[in-house]
Amino acid sequence: MNIHLDDFDYPAAENAAKTQIKGTLPTYHNARAILNERAPQGRSIDFGAGLGIGASEIGYETFEPYAKKWIPDFNKAEDVPSNTYSRLTNLNVLNVVKRSDRDDIVRDIGRVLKVGGQAIITTRGSDVMKAAGRNGLEPMSKVTSRNTYQKGFKVAELLDYLKTTLGNGFTVERLNLGQAGAIITKEK
Repeated sequence: MNIHLDDFDYPAAENAAKTQIKGTLPTYHNARAILNERAPQGRSIDFGAGLGIGASEIGYETFEPYAKKWIPDFNKAEDVPSNTYSRLTNLNVLNVVKRSDRDDIVRDIGRVLKVGGQAIITTRGSDVMKAAGRNGLEPMSKVTSRNTYQKGFKVAELLDYLKTTLGNGFTVERLNLGQAGAIITKEK
């Protein structure tokens, strides 16, 4: 019996909030340094800000639909203005959501970047398979014993996924940050 990805018994989307951790500050600092070099001016946003700590530390605006004990600048993706941000971070977010939600997030990242804007995206890798729980339908995926979803990416897989989902008008390059990382540039 084949099950379509959308018919799989995923944890509730808001369970992604259980994956929010405080330990990503070094990654935020590294991402900010890269973005400051490549896109030194303009507005900045952390798109999927988790606990909000990293964005606060580096001075970025925030989008987070499942914020707990803090208020993000935006809690609905459609409220984030289009073609506005020169710098965007999305750190270990795509790996905690099901495919259809992931597709929406990536398309929204493309939408909110201004021409010439840069986005850094990182995900977890094969380490997700060490989590206790049941296997998911996607390669390198698990529904954890905490009832969260984790999808690991190989670097080439992440790059191909981003290129396909964003389509024309974007450059996607490998970035050595996190288990799998990419930097996106919105072209003219």
